Amino acid sequence: MATHSNPAVVKALEAEAIEFDEFLQHILPTGEVARVIYFPNKQRAIALLQPNALINGKPYPSDVIPIKIERTNPSQPDQVRLEIRHAEEKLGLPLREGIPVDTFRGASFFRTMEFMVGFAIIGFLASRYGQLIRRQIVQKRAEDAAKAAGKKP
Repeated sequence: MATHSNPAVVKALEAEAIEFDEFLQHILPTGEVARVIYFPNKQRAIALLQPNALINGKPYPSDVIPIKIERTNPSQPDQVRLEIRHAEEKLGLPLREGIPVDTFRGASFFRTMEFMVGFAIIGFLASRYGQLIRRQIVQKRAEDAAKAAGKKP
């Protein structure tokens, strides 16, 4: 099952991760975080950094930082967003300037079933529409043939 399309993010999900508290206390205040992507099913997040980000006064070797988030319940993904917003509030950042926090949920059985049912409905409607068009074409040809036969004495 694919988790994300960005290869750096996929690689970072497998890399050694820092603790969420360390991220909130040391990485977030630097202002170098551009976006956070949270993967609730993996209990991980990825912080995407600004280009040429400086962390602790040094250039960071990667443009992503994997974060281990073990204290949250995967069924409550907003808890991570709220903790980040709380940390930003402590830093004095207004809400409109907060970093984007995206939640990425992979394919689940329920979503797969939704997709299959939707696809089946669209297929059924398309086949019914095709039958209607085919019937109209056959009817039009029959009418044209009847007119042509009626003109020939």
